[in-house]
Amino acid sequence: MFHFTALVTCLAVAFFFFTTTQVSRARAAFGIKAPATSGHPDFERVFRVQMNTLEWMPIFLPALWLFAIYVGDAAAATLIKAVEADGEPYIGPFVFGTDGTGANNLIVPAGGMRIPYSAATATEQVDANGNIRSQNNLFMDGGEIFSFALEAAPKLLRKVLADSGKTKEEIDLFVFHQPNQQILETLRKLCGIPTERFYIYLRDCGNTVSATIPIALQAAVEDGTLRPGAQVFLGGFGVGYSWAGTVVQWI
Repeated sequence: MFHFTALVTCLAVAFFFFTTTQVSRARAAFGIKAPATSGHPDFERVFRVQMNTLEWMPIFLPALWLFAIYVGDAAAATLIKAVEADGEPYIGPFVFGTDGTGANNLIVPAGGMRIPYSAATATEQVDANGNIRSQNNLFMDGGEIFSFALEAAPKLLRKVLADSGKTKEEIDLFVFHQPNQQILETLRKLCGIPTERFYIYLRDCGNTVSATIPIALQAAVEDGTLRPGAQVFLGGFGVGYSWAGTVVQWI
């Protein structure tokens, strides 16, 4: 199946981030007798998670499909490590959502339990738009996905801000999933976010699907946009439909 966006994938590790009280409970559950401080080796062993994302798009793309020029192959590895928070948490709260009514608008029809790969699903046909495709290829209704993104992402941002007790002015950088320039620019205007605090990184890699947010964060670090202490909003949306968001204090 087509992968979730980076944040939907990576935020599955949210429960590995603990407050001081939760660290104590987890230490007892794992049988760690020594104090679980950031300098203790057992703390490092238990509370460190690496999330990997990998996209190799050609296997899913139909022949002669215009969308192919927008996507890129990519891989990202994100190391998430628990530390003892001094004051407010470094990550969270988290907002997740799904809406299965949009499943058929962005999907690889075959390859799962419902429609296993077969000679029949690999049979290619020319669709109404001139694309040569089979059920083994990705299908996307671009108009529906555009509408979904512009409806779901602003709501996601408002919910994360409300749950965190923060305002847009307190967020130093907004990093959404990077589908294309048009969606991102329209989203930025809808959300009322200044250009200098809304990060876009597409020119060198295109839409790398589940890897877009980690790649954008690394690019922001390298170009000096993202610095230690910054409050960063992360927002993912995509296949499913699905969406997720959080606020991270960069350290």
